[in-house]
Amino acid sequence: MDQTTQAWLELQCHYIEQTLNGIVLLGPPGIGPFEVMACWPEDKPASSSLTTFSEKLLDSKKKTVSYRFDRNGRYTVISCPIIVGGMCFGVITLMISGGDKKKAKDIGRFLEWGCEWFSWLAKERKHTRAKDGRLVGFVELLALALKHENLEKTAQVIVDSLKRRLGSARVSLGVVKQHHVSVIAISDSQRVEDVPNFIEPIQNAMEEAIDQGATVLLTPYMPGEGLVTHSHRRLLQEHEINAVCTIPMIHNETVVGAIVLENLQGDKIDDTSLHFYEQVAILLGPIIRLKSEDTKPKGLGQSFKHSSWITKALAGLAVFVFICTFFIPGRYEVSADALLDSNKKLVVAASQDGFIGEANVSPGDRVKKGQVLAALDNSDLQLEKRKWLGKRTQYKKAYNSALGNNDRVQINVLKAQLDQANAQIALLDNQLERLILKSPFDGVVTSGDLRKSLGAPTKRGDVLYEVAKLDDYQLQLQVDERDIVDLKVGQTGVVLLSSLPDSPLAFGVEKITPVVTTRYGKSYFQVEAKLKEKMPLISIGMTGIAKVEVASKSLMWIWFHRSYDWISLWLWRL
Repeated sequence: MDQTTQAWLELQCHYIEQTLNGIVLLGPPGIGPFEVMACWPEDKPASSSLTTFSEKLLDSKKKTVSYRFDRNGRYTVISCPIIVGGMCFGVITLMISGGDKKKAKDIGRFLEWGCEWFSWLAKERKHTRAKDGRLVGFVELLALALKHENLEKTAQVIVDSLKRRLGSARVSLGVVKQHHVSVIAISDSQRVEDVPNFIEPIQNAMEEAIDQGATVLLTPYMPGEGLVTHSHRRLLQEHEINAVCTIPMIHNETVVGAIVLENLQGDKIDDTSLHFYEQVAILLGPIIRLKSEDTKPKGLGQSFKHSSWITKALAGLAVFVFICTFFIPGRYEVSADALLDSNKKLVVAASQDGFIGEANVSPGDRVKKGQVLAALDNSDLQLEKRKWLGKRTQYKKAYNSALGNNDRVQINVLKAQLDQANAQIALLDNQLERLILKSPFDGVVTSGDLRKSLGAPTKRGDVLYEVAKLDDYQLQLQVDERDIVDLKVGQTGVVLLSSLPDSPLAFGVEKITPVVTTRYGKSYFQVEAKLKEKMPLISIGMTGIAKVEVASKSLMWIWFHRSYDWISLWLWRL
C-alpha cells in the first residue's frame, strides 16, 4: 500500500458518508499493470467486485465517471479515472449505499474534483519525493477539516495545523462575505471578537492581496516588488514581525478567502516553498467554500435579516407590486386555437356507378364556376348511344317508306319506335353530361385527389371533391371547457394566423356550439366566429391563436384564477 494514496482515499471515504468500501488502482499509463495501492476500510482486503469493475474501466480507456446501479437499489458502484497530463494513471472506485441516481452523480462530480487533488499530489510527489511526509500531513489536515461541519471550527483546525507544519509565528484565515473579507480564525485559539484592533491590519492585508489577485510576500530579502504592499508593511510594523505572506484561496476562479502567514521560519523563502504554500491554499479553497455554503442561514427570516440593503429593497418592491396586482385592472382574454374555414362548402359526388376517367384538380387548387374537375369513364354510354342512333336511323327510314305507301298502321308503330329512340338518346346525353364533374362556384378545392385513382371504380353518391367558397370565411375556435362559461355571442377578439403573425384580424363571436372534442386529454368546445375584415393573403386551412376579449379584471385574478379553480376542484374531491 502507498501511504499518500491511502491517506487520499480515506479523505474521500470519510467525506462521502454513504461509502461502504473503496479501492485505488495505480500503474503505468496505457500499458499497466495496475495494482491496488489503497483500499478502505484499510483493515479489510480489497473487494474483488470493485477490482473487476475498475479493471474493466481501465481496459475501456474511458476518461469519464462510470456508474453501476444495483437492480434492487441497495448499492451503487462509482468509478472515476485518475487523469494526469491527459493520461490515465489509475482509477478510484467506491461502493456507496442506496440507488439514488442524482446523489450518485453528485458523488461522481466530487470524485472528479478529488482526483484533481490527487493529480497535484502525484506531480509534487514525482518532483519532490523527499516531501512525501509533508504531503501526507496535509492530506490528513484536509481530512480533519472536512470532519467539522462548523466553518469556524474548520478554520481554527486549519490555522493551528498550518502553524505547526509551516513553522509560522501566527496564521490567520479570512473568508469573503458580501465582497468584504472577515477574519474568522487565528492560530493559538485567539478569539477574533476579543482583539478587534489587532485584526484590522490582518484584514487589510488580506484585502490588499485579494484585490491584486496575487500572493503578497514581504520579507527583508523579498520586498514584494511590483505589488502594492502598503497594508503588509503596516502589519509588519504593528505586529513587530520580520516576514508576512498572504495567499488568496480560490475556487472555480472565485476568491473565497485568504491565509496570512506571519514571521515564517527562517524569513528566507525560496520559490519552491512559496509555490507549495500556494498549492495548499488551492486545496483549502473548495473546503472553505463548501463550509461557507453549509453555514448560510436556512430560514427565510434569517436570510432576509442577513441580506444586503439592496436585497431588502428589492424584496420590499416585490411585495409592493404583489399588493398592487389586487387593484390594478387588466384586460381578461380567453385564448384558443383557431382554424380558418369557409362558411359555404359543397360536395361534388359521383352521379352513377362507374370508373374514374380523368382528374384535373387536386386539393388547394382554385377553380372557377363550371370548371371541369374530373370525369367518369363514358365508353359504355357512348356505345349505348351509338346503338340507339343506329336504331333511330333505321326507324326513320322505315317511317318515311310507310309514309310513301300510306300504311297508317305501320306509320303509327314506327312513329312510336322513333320517339322511343329519341328519348333513349336524350337520356344517354343527360347521363354523359352528368359524368363530367364541374365546380358549382368560384372557390378552392379542399379535399379530393383523384389523380392517383384513375380507372378506380366508384359508386353513385361517393364524394369525390369538396369545394369551398373563398369570399365567405368562418373562424372556428377550439375553446377549453374551463373558459367556455366566459364566452358569449357578440363578443369580439383578435386572431393571429401562423403564416401572418404581423397582421392581426378582428372577429366577432357568432355561435357557441355544444359540440365537444377531446384532444391531448382535454375537452374543447367549438365556437364559430366571423372575420370583420378580409385580406388577400389569407386562405382556408390556416391556423393561429385567437384571443376573445371578455372583461376587465384585476391582474391578480387574471394570473391566478386558474390555480384557484384547480385548488377548489382538488378540495372538492377530498
